[in-house]
Amino acid sequence: MPFDDESFDCAYCSAAFKNFSEPVKALDEMHRVLRPGGEAVVVDLCKDASLDDIDSYVKNSGRSRIDAWMTKWTFRHMLLKRAYTENDFVRMAKAESLRHVPRQGFFDWDRSAICQDRPGMRSE
Repeated sequence: MPFDDESFDCAYCSAAFKNFSEPVKALDEMHRVLRPGGEAVVVDLCKDASLDDIDSYVKNSGRSRIDAWMTKWTFRHMLLKRAYTENDFVRMAKAESLRHVPRQGFFDWDRSAICQDRPGMRSE
């Protein structure tokens, strides 16, 4: 990222992390630009999202019939394959420069955006 070290109090990545070719380097960059005590938040699709959750999310999103079909197809056949599990994310967060940083701010996009009963996960 084209920013100086320790430039931000918060780094936020939404619906993009699964598309990074080098996810650990992306986390390292987020960590690099954070000030001491800053937090990084990654919000993205969780690999274990159920097809029912995806269908419900799309149904409630107000999309047209064709857009809804294309969105469900994309989630099922493309995005879920690239998504990470919580354990994958924890493993990446412990790698490289983040290995000494407490895991904070991991949010499971599927659960926070789709399931009302489990707004997210946080681990200290």
